[in-house]
Amino acid sequence: MPATSLVSSGDGAITDTLARVDGADAGAPGAGDEAERGESRPSAWPGVLLVLVGTAILVGGAELLVLGAEQIALGLGVSDLVVGLTVVAIGTSLPELAAAISAGRAGTADLAVGNAVGSNVANIGLVLGLPVILVAAIPVPATTTRQDLPLALLVLMVVWVLARWRGGLDRLAGILLLGGYAAYLASLVVSAVP
Repeated sequence: MPATSLVSSGDGAITDTLARVDGADAGAPGAGDEAERGESRPSAWPGVLLVLVGTAILVGGAELLVLGAEQIALGLGVSDLVVGLTVVAIGTSLPELAAAISAGRAGTADLAVGNAVGSNVANIGLVLGLPVILVAAIPVPATTTRQDLPLALLVLMVVWVLARWRGGLDRLAGILLLGGYAAYLASLVVSAVP
């Protein structure tokens, strides 16, 4: 199994991921022999601490992002939905974009794909699910069910077809995806102008 694999059959995904981060291949013969030879892996605690600090910073930044988005919506006279689909969506995607670019440069493309897919699954399951359970029901505007959700499904299908048909996503796929997103943003801005 390649060292960059984030998904494996059985319960080896976490081991494979940790091995990739540590620069070793968990599936390589003899990779588990460090303890037998007296060698040890670096501690994961510095990484845990960085994740906790980064999470705390993201939570504070999220508060500022929501406040700023509300002010933009009020100042421009557009709906919260349009601001959410543009400003907030881009703002909350910047950490994922930075992680994907870093992963691509480091040669760990699986991390970039896992980041994008995992983030979307978490956004739908966690970001929509938990507030509904803890706070209150969330009304879904008709334009969302008529336009935005079908478009999200279409984009997902395009990515799936490109990945299956071409064996991955290349520059052409990136241009298509980025161009499609730019067209979507343009349509939102045009529809929001009074």
